[in-house]
Amino acid sequence: DYTRWDTNLIGAYSIGRHTLQAGFRAGGTLGSGTLPTYDLFQWGGFLQQSGYPQGALVGRELTYGRLVYTYRLLNRQLLFDGLYAGASLEAGRMEQPLVPGSPTGLLKSASVFLGLDSVLGPLYLGFGRAADGNRSAYLYLGRP
Repeated sequence: DYTRWDTNLIGAYSIGRHTLQAGFRAGGTLGSGTLPTYDLFQWGGFLQQSGYPQGALVGRELTYGRLVYTYRLLNRQLLFDGLYAGASLEAGRMEQPLVPGSPTGLLKSASVFLGLDSVLGPLYLGFGRAADGNRSAYLYLGRP
């Protein structure tokens, strides 16, 4: 028996072409039970510890925070609603990793990206880097 908890908080504030977003996510277990392997937290990827590939961090407890700044480069055009440039600063901790030797402790990442509101959905092109040297590139069509 186990009880898993998971919370995700996101807030944003915009002034003109500038937007600042703050996000926090945490999760773990309540009580003495441990999470089974199939219910572990999978983390990593664009704006989720961006320096690591998607799903590269797997463990029983997650704590994560980020700040994201975006700037609207172009307003609505014929085929898209806006073009944005952005950057993120991210820090998190994955405790009790599934794979021994996985990154532990405070993990720091940052990213830079371009975003486009297209008729097919949001399109992102980004690059992330972690403080330990891990790097990842991202191309998403749709919500990451």
